[in-house]
Amino acid sequence: MFESCWTAEVRILKKCMYMFADITDETICTSCPSGYFQCKNCRCIPSSWRCDGDKDCGLDDTSDEDNRHLCGQCSGFRCECGRCIPQRWLCDGVPDCSDNSDEIQCEGKDYCDLDPDNHFRCTASGRCIILKWKCDGEFDCGAGDQSDEEGCSNS
Repeated sequence: MFESCWTAEVRILKKCMYMFADITDETICTSCPSGYFQCKNCRCIPSSWRCDGDKDCGLDDTSDEDNRHLCGQCSGFRCECGRCIPQRWLCDGVPDCSDNSDEIQCEGKDYCDLDPDNHFRCTASGRCIILKWKCDGEFDCGAGDQSDEEGCSNS
């Protein structure tokens, strides 16, 4: 039965398992066993599937991803879909959130705006470079801009 669903991605496999599973006994459940999360539709899913960015309760039930603020702390950026990604992935031109929320409203922003503690804005060119390139002995700001090497102590 699952042969038609085989894929290397666990997320797809989980969805296939849901599509082909007999859930008649789960839709009338009163409580889930230990280690399981009870969806609003009474379906029981493994607790590890909660807050993983995938809606595992079914097509019309998003309760395993609802209330993302209850899904644990996110030290980076919390996608609208619930996934937590590192701050450095925000506005990098690569959509890391399935809903693209890490790339929305990024026009005009770069790492110097989003992570100023680890980046340097070149004075003349306005280019944003990583901080470790400042005072490294190489001009990284572009033609005519040597601001990344100004004020550096030569040792």
